[in-house]
Amino acid sequence: MVWCDGLAWRVRLVGQRVRPLRAGDSLAVDGVEFRAVAVPGVGAAAVETVPRIGGDRLRIVSRFDSVQIWREGAAVPCLLSGRPARLVAELLALGGPVRWETLAHELWGDDVDPATLRHRLDITLMKTRCLLVAAGLRRDLVTSHRNGWIELLMYL
Repeated sequence: MVWCDGLAWRVRLVGQRVRPLRAGDSLAVDGVEFRAVAVPGVGAAAVETVPRIGGDRLRIVSRFDSVQIWREGAAVPCLLSGRPARLVAELLALGGPVRWETLAHELWGDDVDPATLRHRLDITLMKTRCLLVAAGLRRDLVTSHRNGWIELLMYL
């Protein structure tokens, strides 16, 4: 099994312990050799999304502390700054669901207790969603799965 926790890749083969997986590592599964490689992210700064049913096409431009979310045909973007921008930028960079703890540590660091981290994340999620709705965007663009996982729901 191979997975990413948002910070690092890990692997666990049958009968072995979990270990980090890094570029260049080799794995043998049922006699087949696999090699981990690093692939540069392409287009991470600008991602287009298309809803499956209705809605506008979105273009997201992420500059870490500033995120622009452009609706198709809109004259101006929804501009996020501060923590809401960082939250969206982190989710965009990760490219998939992430545990709330990992996301919160990326936003506020490791020296904050879990209860405070969760409270800060909940407030930031609420502010971000309010900004999205006020700009006429989907509230569920930033989605919580109610099981500790959060992701940018992009309808690719």
